Amino acid sequence: MMATNKTQTFNIGDYVLMRHESKQGLEFNWMGPYKVINRNLDYNIYQLQEVNGKLYASWVHTDRLHAVKYDGASINKTWYIPRIARNDSENKLNSSLA
Repeated sequence: MMATNKTQTFNIGDYVLMRHESKQGLEFNWMGPYKVINRNLDYNIYQLQEVNGKLYASWVHTDRLHAVKYDGASINKTWYIPRIARNDSENKLNSSLA
């Protein structure tokens, strides 16, 4: 008898982290949090939104998502988004060289 993996599901309004699959160097393994705003359970994919309201460019499969324990306090800032972190690092480097 083979064990089967149960597909995780999220509800609209849940907060999730997304696996960072193209990380560079010591970047974090997870990005987010993101809010689930739509879902397609036929394909197990979710549409996500950053905390600041910006939509993530594509739908994301449940295999790349991890639930965030949300205690009800307001989340008003995204913890980690690679494009923002990389820009901040470049700006700091450029300002120190100037």
